[in-house]
Amino acid sequence: MSEIAAKFVSNGRQRRPPPDPINGVLSFGYSMLAHRCTAACRLARVLVYVRSPDDVAHIAEAIEKKLGVGGATRIARLTGTIRGKERDELAENEVFRAFKIGSDRSSPLHHALYLISTSAGEVGVDLDADDLVCDLTTLDSMAQRFGRVNRLGGKGRSATITVVAEPIGDKVPLKAQVEETAKLLRSLPDVDGGLDASPAALSALLATPEAQAAFSPVPTILPATDILFDQW
Repeated sequence: MSEIAAKFVSNGRQRRPPPDPINGVLSFGYSMLAHRCTAACRLARVLVYVRSPDDVAHIAEAIEKKLGVGGATRIARLTGTIRGKERDELAENEVFRAFKIGSDRSSPLHHALYLISTSAGEVGVDLDADDLVCDLTTLDSMAQRFGRVNRLGGKGRSATITVVAEPIGDKVPLKAQVEETAKLLRSLPDVDGGLDASPAALSALLATPEAQAAFSPVPTILPATDILFDQW
């Protein structure tokens, strides 16, 4: 993997980056990604997005190993492959609930918490993380992921976003869209030696003509006909 997007910082509802710009080429795998997730050593809700359930499992294991004894109790997983019973159990999981909007945040965290998710956690889940670490995917998905960080804002609240990616080879799904996404993220406005990832800057980016080329293809939708209903 290569780090293509370093830290963004969000203060209140304004995500602004520190002097660590989007660039760099660092070689690492799951263990290094786990290091990126735990390196800050601050008490935060760290949301991790990756492409596949297998990636979720590998990264959870790597983070647990990094945390040591008791690490498993600080990690929750969300994928589209979990069964109904597991989903019900997740809804009651203390780690998962700590990421939900509306959770009681009056008491400080005693240690960092980690929610590792596939795209199943991008839409339809009211999450509000303090920090985000994710792989690189299409721009529409990246916008959803960025929107799960510091959603409520608040005085003195800040967040960091780290985007990492494998070298964009021929086997990368939706290669052309992912390459365009990387290009567009690097084009975000410079602010204080970094890049502006505020909601306003992202909205402006999504409104550009180039953004369409970075989106996932629109799926084919069959018209609803009586013949189709009969087949069902």
